[in-house]
Amino acid sequence: MVGWLNRIKNTLRPRSRWRAFRQTPHLYREHFRYALRRSLLPEIKFCVWVTSPATGARFHLSADLIDDAIAQDIVSQPEKLFPKPELLKEHTGAILDVGGHHGLYAAEALRRFPDRRLIVVEPHPGWCGLIKKNLGGNGGLTRARIVNACLAADRGKRTLHFDPDSSWGATVQAGGDSLLAVEVESLPLLDILQGEPVAMIYCNAEGAEYALVPQLQQTNLRPAVMVMCVHPEYGNAQTLRRQVCEMGYAERDASANPNRPVYHYTRNGP
Repeated sequence: MVGWLNRIKNTLRPRSRWRAFRQTPHLYREHFRYALRRSLLPEIKFCVWVTSPATGARFHLSADLIDDAIAQDIVSQPEKLFPKPELLKEHTGAILDVGGHHGLYAAEALRRFPDRRLIVVEPHPGWCGLIKKNLGGNGGLTRARIVNACLAADRGKRTLHFDPDSSWGATVQAGGDSLLAVEVESLPLLDILQGEPVAMIYCNAEGAEYALVPQLQQTNLRPAVMVMCVHPEYGNAQTLRRQVCEMGYAERDASANPNRPVYHYTRNGP
């Protein structure tokens, strides 16, 4: 009984709720809706659709609060996550999104690159449903292909470690620390692409970059641009960066965060 009373008390908290509502940053066209969501957390979680004022991309923010952080990053720091469109102007091919998560990045990419197809790779079957929701909310289902698998060196099965209450840190890498685990399909890069040319790769997949780069080295695949979120805890980041540069790419650190670096790689020459 005491527990329920404390829960009701914590849920009400009108002063702190109002403070949180007023302090919510103006990020989306639906500010009232988003501020209401933020003010009721963490006791009350409800899903909302919000719209980027810059591009018109619509984001479905699920009960997983990681969505809020990702969407805010996309809207407030697009230069960290997206290359300039002119860098792709002379290159044909799709955008490969490795680690599609819930599809927020893919939704924004649809708007920023309206002439491109997307290949979105995500091992968690439930999250593929959210990717489909976000793509559909932006009229992009006909321009995208969702691959329910993880990127690996070979075909097979991997164990995806994840927290049921938060998607932060979900990984198929050895040593994953989580509450739950599920077996997922693994596919090498060429199986994922199915012969489709790629102009750009975005990789944010908790260590999948260490499977991606060696496979690029072994093939003639050289996308014009790569945006890579590097996770030093899953491999040798310095070796990875050197390997990419040796393939003929210029590197730029877009994040200035040594713990969660984001590197932009632009191909030198044709």
